[in-house]
Amino acid sequence: MSPGRNARGHDNRGALGTPFACRLEECPRATVVHVAGEADLDAHQTLSAALTEALGLRKPIILDLNHLTYIDAHSIGFLLRHQQRAAAVTLRVVIANPSYIVRRVMDILALDSAIPVYSSIEAALQVVDGEGERFDVGRELRDGSGAP
Repeated sequence: MSPGRNARGHDNRGALGTPFACRLEECPRATVVHVAGEADLDAHQTLSAALTEALGLRKPIILDLNHLTYIDAHSIGFLLRHQQRAAAVTLRVVIANPSYIVRRVMDILALDSAIPVYSSIEAALQVVDGEGERFDVGRELRDGSGAP
């Protein structure tokens, strides 16, 4: 993986003491936002800076949530609002390889119907290129038609 640019913002510590950080990686066909740590109310400034910068690059956005250890309801709403901002300027936002805890929360809330989820960054990049399949959190692979 090529080194990315750090999004402007602060490195904060969540309720469990895990630092929150975002890093942008520009790929030819998409921008990957690597998110790590605990996404709580204190993380919104850092996450907002990263997502705003990613939107400015005018490419589909892949949220790599593999190293996200915690996500609260405010952060989920925050992600949904940024997904709507991206849709308003015809950009796609997808999630790649969410951590187990994020998968559980997304599955419980059925968020995969609002933001597409893929098994890996590579799978998400293939979909951006029109070649891959859709991944449902906690379920098997299926195509992008929405049919099981």
